[in-house]
Amino acid sequence: MERRIREVTVRYLDVSGTEREGVIEVDSALAGEVAEIFAEIRRANFPIRMMRPMREFGNDDEAAMRADNTSGWNWREARGTGRLSWHALGRAIDINPLENPWVRGDRIRPKGAKRNLHIPGTLQKDDPVVRAFLRRGWHWGGRWRRVQDYQHFEKPLPGVDLGLR
Repeated sequence: MERRIREVTVRYLDVSGTEREGVIEVDSALAGEVAEIFAEIRRANFPIRMMRPMREFGNDDEAAMRADNTSGWNWREARGTGRLSWHALGRAIDINPLENPWVRGDRIRPKGAKRNLHIPGTLQKDDPVVRAFLRRGWHWGGRWRRVQDYQHFEKPLPGVDLGLR
């Protein structure tokens, strides 16, 4: 499965406005599309705290979220579902987890995250980042009903069952 994962190097603005280069790992079939999306994000001057491969965090999702890392591929389950996440196939991307937390009722992840629409790097339903993903058929976790995963974008493969056996 890992051979299908490709590193995509992109330019982005960090939260201080400095242009940086980051690496995001995704399904090779999505590499060109992801490069285009992040080029749009850069042109929109949307800030990203950091963008490093998950291996730099020991593939620990909690550690990467606490660091506010924007990332893609990570072999893991979807939280509390008993199913693989689309991250495991390189078909999901999380952006600025501290500004865009996972929220279910009064539970928020990562710990200490706060959603405040006035903080730069916070995703909103009509902003250029969300539109760049949605135009290409991605789904945004900020639109989900039972849980809001504001950091999360995914592009599922039709007919693929992610259930663990």
